[in-house]
Amino acid sequence: MLGAPLPNCSVVFFHHVEKTAGTTLRALFQRHAQLGLFDLISFVGRQNRLQLQLVLQRLHSLLRSGTLQGLRLAVELHVAGDLTFPYTLYYTMPDLVLIREQLRAAGCRCNLVSLLRMPLLQSLSWHSHFVTTKSPLCVWPPAPDCGTRMALGLTCHDAPRVPPLSEEHAAGAEGMWRLFDIVGVTEMFDEFVLLLGDLVGLPHLAYRAQLVDRVTATATAQRRRRWSAQRCVKLVARPPHDLLQLVGRKLNTSREQAGRQRRRMECSTYGCLLRGAVVSSSNSVPYDQAACEAVSAMQVLERLCGRVSVDERVYLAVRARFKQQLAARLSTAQLGRRLKKLSASNEALSARAARQERKLRGARSALASCVGCSGDVVPEFDLGGCWPLWEQFAPDERRFQCSRTWTTDPAYRDPAVRPGYREKPSVLHTPMACWRTCWTPTGLVAGDTAHCTAPCPAAAPLPLEWRAEWDRELAASAARPGASQDLAALAAPFRARARGGWHSSYLTRQIFRVF
Repeated sequence: MLGAPLPNCSVVFFHHVEKTAGTTLRALFQRHAQLGLFDLISFVGRQNRLQLQLVLQRLHSLLRSGTLQGLRLAVELHVAGDLTFPYTLYYTMPDLVLIREQLRAAGCRCNLVSLLRMPLLQSLSWHSHFVTTKSPLCVWPPAPDCGTRMALGLTCHDAPRVPPLSEEHAAGAEGMWRLFDIVGVTEMFDEFVLLLGDLVGLPHLAYRAQLVDRVTATATAQRRRRWSAQRCVKLVARPPHDLLQLVGRKLNTSREQAGRQRRRMECSTYGCLLRGAVVSSSNSVPYDQAACEAVSAMQVLERLCGRVSVDERVYLAVRARFKQQLAARLSTAQLGRRLKKLSASNEALSARAARQERKLRGARSALASCVGCSGDVVPEFDLGGCWPLWEQFAPDERRFQCSRTWTTDPAYRDPAVRPGYREKPSVLHTPMACWRTCWTPTGLVAGDTAHCTAPCPAAAPLPLEWRAEWDRELAASAARPGASQDLAALAAPFRARARGGWHSSYLTRQIFRVF
């Protein structure tokens, strides 16, 4: 078997840093959810917003009741966005490290995983996804060290007002990644999938590339893998031909889109480098086709390389550590054999998707396998179903119909709970929401049986009551030598800038705000 045996208890938190193949990894977890093997809570705000608290409290209650048997849960942490304060490092990571400690002490696997991407490639992908013609690539000055910013819970939007990262930010990111169980790199995605499967206990290792370029065994990908380990100073001095080709293709595509749309540039939000200076005074700046045509791929490469110094440092350290983990786990021969099997599994999955009688897109996916999946454009509001409805996911397994029930709306949109969706105090006086997921066989595969996650308790605590108890456990853990104490040291430089105390007043003002 390519994947690992199904564990009795396993929880994995996936810190999804944008434009690192995270959507493809989400699809891998979603497939296990469709097969009834893992529960999936996707697109939880990685700042300590309400949805993360609900997950933590649910796990905490299962620990207290001793009902961990059969618990298999994947949680995707996503979305961030402060200009200067590292919410993920300061607020989210202490929670994750403590729940990992507690689950492992109870005999349950719990792992923190993530992916990073070569900074230049991540910048190009981020521009294509978020910026496009708002600030064409020929004039776009990206926020400095965007990958590290997103990892820490900072924004890459509002680039003209984004300050450079401090040494404390850089050290915090490096230390944070050392506390993770696996941080892979997109350029070695297949190797990451193999280690992830062994660590978490994922039996069905196969994926179809989603929103990013798939790293395959082609000659071009192998060359990219080599130069993606080089520093920018070397890449600028002697740029690889296929790197310049890639930048040139991105540049030409961006120019063509801008010329076709002729939209005003949003320089106040994304910045525009015009006549040697960054313009940020307006979101209605005319696009200058002639000036854009004069910009070369080499100039774009030099500009991007000038804004990834911390990203490069963090990425190369993570990449070296991942390669050490890989070598310690698998011999060269073992790795080669398993990579071939994974490639074959991926091809079989793609062929099965092509053979599926019709493409299931949008809400039609829910008709096949998910009861109540809404496909809400605000993913945090889509927790009512078993997974988000992403058009590119295929094939739909259709072995089970999955349904999820909540004791109250996890997004607190119910007017009975939140009249007008604006009265924040009512949230703090509403017992914390709890979910239960159930799988009902469709009859497609003989032997499939109905099953559910553990039932919700009869009563749930109020948010601040539970948080006060959790904060006491956090403080006790940070007082002992170990990961929590190490994390507290990394976060210490930011304590004076924290909004409120270590957790409580921040929770009142921020965690329970509506998205």
